[in-house]
Amino acid sequence: PSIFSQMQSRPPSIAAQAADALTAAPVVEGSVEDLPRICWAGKHYVLDSHVLGPCSRGRRSWVMGHGWFLAGITARGALIPGREVWCCRHCDQQRKHVTYDASSTSSASTHLAKEHRIRKH
Repeated sequence: PSIFSQMQSRPPSIAAQAADALTAAPVVEGSVEDLPRICWAGKHYVLDSHVLGPCSRGRRSWVMGHGWFLAGITARGALIPGREVWCCRHCDQQRKHVTYDASSTSSASTHLAKEHRIRKH
């Protein structure tokens, strides 16, 4: 392919990268460096579910059905404490980079209601 076509090519969507990460073999006793990465807008993430502790119940919010919870990592693969985000699936389909702080789901819930008219049933 020409350099021009490479410059215009879009990076894979978060949905495509998350699907690839979910189908990858889980890392049982590896490090975050070994997990499949999700790259978007110059930032690196891994699926939040891949880095939860063994005693964690995991996330259970209704907004999970409308996006992904991601944990921020450095380019070298180290977790960045406090950089957990939620990415909107509906915005990703429109190629919009929309992330919200995942420390609570109120921002994600408000976004879904205002932007997509989706509310918790």
